Amino acid sequence: MQEGGILGKCAYQLSEVFMKIEYPTRFEVYHNNSMAITDCNQQPLRARGVHCARHSQRRSEKRWTVWQGPGVSQRKTRSQGDAALAKEGAHVTATDINGEKLRELDGVPGIKTKVVDVTKKDQVEALAKEHEHVDVLFNIAGFVHHGSILNCEEADWDFTMNVNVRSMYLMCKAFLPKMLAKKAGNIINMASVASSIKGVVNRCVYSTSKAAVIGLTKSIATDFIEQGIRCNCICPGTVDTPSLRGRIEAQPDPEQALKDFMARQKTGRMCTAQEVAYLCVYLASDESAYVTGTEQIIDGVILAAVLFGVVWSITEDECLPGGNLFGITILFICALLGGKLVALIRLPKLPPFPPLLGMLLMGFMLRNIPVITNGVYIDYRWSSSLRNIALAVILARAGLGLDPTALRKLKSVCVRLAAGPCMVEACTTALVSHFLMGLPWVWGFILGFVMGAVSPAVVVPSMLLLQKDGYGVEQGIPTLLMAAGSFDDILAITGFTTCFGMAFATGSTWYNLLRGVLEVAGGMVAGIILGFLIQYFPSVDQKYLVMKRSFLVLGLSVFAVFGSTVAGFPGSGGLCTLVLAFLAGLGWGSEKARVEEVVGWAWDVFQPLLFGLIGAEIRVSELEGNTVGLGIATLLIALLVRLLFTYVCVLCAGFNMREKVFIALAWMPKATVQAAIGSTALDMARTKDDKQLQKYGMDVLTVAVLGILLTAPVGALIIGLSGPHLLQRPKNSASGERVKPSLSAFLLGTGAGSEDDNETPVTYESTL
Repeated sequence: MQEGGILGKCAYQLSEVFMKIEYPTRFEVYHNNSMAITDCNQQPLRARGVHCARHSQRRSEKRWTVWQGPGVSQRKTRSQGDAALAKEGAHVTATDINGEKLRELDGVPGIKTKVVDVTKKDQVEALAKEHEHVDVLFNIAGFVHHGSILNCEEADWDFTMNVNVRSMYLMCKAFLPKMLAKKAGNIINMASVASSIKGVVNRCVYSTSKAAVIGLTKSIATDFIEQGIRCNCICPGTVDTPSLRGRIEAQPDPEQALKDFMARQKTGRMCTAQEVAYLCVYLASDESAYVTGTEQIIDGVILAAVLFGVVWSITEDECLPGGNLFGITILFICALLGGKLVALIRLPKLPPFPPLLGMLLMGFMLRNIPVITNGVYIDYRWSSSLRNIALAVILARAGLGLDPTALRKLKSVCVRLAAGPCMVEACTTALVSHFLMGLPWVWGFILGFVMGAVSPAVVVPSMLLLQKDGYGVEQGIPTLLMAAGSFDDILAITGFTTCFGMAFATGSTWYNLLRGVLEVAGGMVAGIILGFLIQYFPSVDQKYLVMKRSFLVLGLSVFAVFGSTVAGFPGSGGLCTLVLAFLAGLGWGSEKARVEEVVGWAWDVFQPLLFGLIGAEIRVSELEGNTVGLGIATLLIALLVRLLFTYVCVLCAGFNMREKVFIALAWMPKATVQAAIGSTALDMARTKDDKQLQKYGMDVLTVAVLGILLTAPVGALIIGLSGPHLLQRPKNSASGERVKPSLSAFLLGTGAGSEDDNETPVTYESTL
């Protein structure tokens, strides 16, 4: 079995990578499992080993020569790579041992073909004579023999060594003198983790040959480092290609063969050819000029390093300490770790603490530890944009999570519970903050609606644990709280966007009030139009329908949030997002659940960023003790009123006194919505460059963060502790949990989980 299906695809993906950079270079591309580069002006590349002084771009002045040898890749992959380079103005000469495959490229503008066998010394030497000099040589010829030493005949041994090792020996020996003459050069050899790195079953001669490639690489690097020659090798793990899939299908038990392949992958998936190509880009670039004599293992962990290298080569200082990308990356990793650490805190018979607390605290620590703060810098504009994207994602989830069937079946008690406490707490907060904190009325209501939302991120996991043990199930309390939570949040967000638009409008009070109403109406109209649009576009007969729908929902949501601000109607974006997502899901029916799954993945990425960035907005040095004290007082007064009114809302609903008390206590936690919209007003105030508005915005954010820190952990503990004592549990409680659709079920289009998997969930929060 030849390796060209894997290595060949890597070569073409590499070609695509350089095409996408859009360099104005004249490329020469040869497909025969090796690659060389010369500069456009036939001058040696001196600066840092591979940089032409005439141009400022790192790779734009190089001419690439790629050989695709004994094993050939898939037709589609070949044509995409070659045609892409030709489209960029490249002069492409594709060579291969298989002339029939080369003829597939006949007639493509800018591409010439040539038959070359890199195992033939005379053909390699003839090819070398065609080039005045070479800057980068990429050797990727390979053959895979399946079997142990007992299955390997002498002919198999000789053939494998000839293709895998001798071809690289011939290529290096032919082109190395040209590099030495210019005192600069770069050689990249393709090896494998199945080598001296680790043993793989039934890869005896293959592993031996790849170990020899590693030895050849280190020998060249050591012998010629002082002459300006670099030599490295790439050691991929299992690469997912059509060739590999074909080998799997040829096995007696393809399903078991695939499981065996996946079991060896620590990351849970196979490497892609494009990821290998990214590493090639890095090793061929100026950024790797200090790297030589290494075997670059690309078997999971190295992918992160490769990604960093590629991004760094493009963004430079932004990826270094003090840069925005560096700060965002560190914040994301720390927030993720903080969330996992908090989730590990388990107390007997209590729900786990919400991971968002760890994320929030990590962001707070990164901002307020002096040594770390200097290195982890994030410009407020970057922070604001990321939080707004997270807001768009959570609003899209909220809209998709609304179940029209549940809306029609909601009893009056659910409506009262969803609307009453939110409105009363918003009004109470506005009143108290106006007189205690000195906030204007409109800012008081902004704070009120920020704090009026309950957090399903805390309530839902806690209620699911109680529901699993049967507490309150017969009375429908878990269902009531989980269903009403989404509507409570949507009401709070709608009220916030209305007041938000009024706060930053100019003109008379009546004009601002009218403007607020118009923003609400405009957001609803825009949401209705966009929602109906993506019900029918893309059409149901298209491929990758779920991914296209998910992209449209997320893209339009982000566009609505940002576009409304650009248009001067910031209050309409959030409502537009809610409406368009709801109507889109309404038209998709049962297929909506798969789109929710994809949007959920987006939330898993932006959740750590959102809470980490919110925590990082609070600077202890800038906090005023008076603001913190009055903010806590405002929060506690509003919570007390909310608790009492929640108790009133569930009167005459068939619950006993203990159950009413529990519902009131469970309706207290704050978290996700406060993080999503708590900083929005501050971000807008910063764009206005108004110190007074910025102070109001900071007051709102401070109270929002205090609300999360105080109510999220306390709320989770109260629900877990009081539930078994205040709720009834039937003697024969049968409990069951709805199984979340798996990734494999999503990709294969098959159902997963329990019998009620077709039911659309009415909540939209996910756990870490």
